[in-house]
Amino acid sequence: MNPKSTPENILNVRDLTVRFGGENVLDHVTFDVERGEFVGLIGPNGAGKTTLLKVLLRIIPSDEGSCTFADGVTVRYVPQQYVLPDYVPISIREVIQMGSLTFLSVSDITKVLSQVGLDKVKVSQNFHALSGGQKQRVVIARALVVQPDIILFDEPLSGVDHETKESIYRLLSKLNDDGMTIFFVSHDVGHVVDACDRVLCLDRTLHRGCHPVAFAKGKREEQEEKASIPMQCLVESKPQEQSKKPMHHHH
Repeated sequence: MNPKSTPENILNVRDLTVRFGGENVLDHVTFDVERGEFVGLIGPNGAGKTTLLKVLLRIIPSDEGSCTFADGVTVRYVPQQYVLPDYVPISIREVIQMGSLTFLSVSDITKVLSQVGLDKVKVSQNFHALSGGQKQRVVIARALVVQPDIILFDEPLSGVDHETKESIYRLLSKLNDDGMTIFFVSHDVGHVVDACDRVLCLDRTLHRGCHPVAFAKGKREEQEEKASIPMQCLVESKPQEQSKKPMHHHH
């Protein structure tokens, strides 16, 4: 991250509340994201993660509160799965072109492809012929083509294998090192804690002072005696019986 004399917020969220059928799906959520930060957001199913993204993307309105991006900020979104029917042949080039309102030359496209580590692929290749991990990289390239200031990711690694996950986290860290602000929604706590500068724990409202790993196991308040344990060792030394317990995530 480039050191700046005064951190500038790229996103301000204040008292954001969203109700569905009289019930608070998001309850007075307040946080900021600084320019150049890599922020993770975790939470169980039904915690309001996707709702929050939809409000940020202006897809749904909030009932109370506000969320504002800094002036002139370009925002891009990478969905959980970029679904295109297999029977519609579409090239890598066409997928990336969809991310831009202006015409992209082949060199524009190869440039973003090499940014995401796909310098070997042909832009004319069929998108459907790629592996899951390569598809995700193309979708990230599609977001990068407009050189956005911030990219919002919605659990973009839920269907990919461990090795692909690792390599995409490395890619995101590199983009972040180059100055990209990343807001990353996930349920993959261990990876998020390693990759992000800061992790927000959302369960309808933001829970502060609770370690993300403890939060993922259902704890909601800070436990004093654990507060002094460094984050790293908490993540690595999971008690045996905890690690065997299936996480309740249905995809």
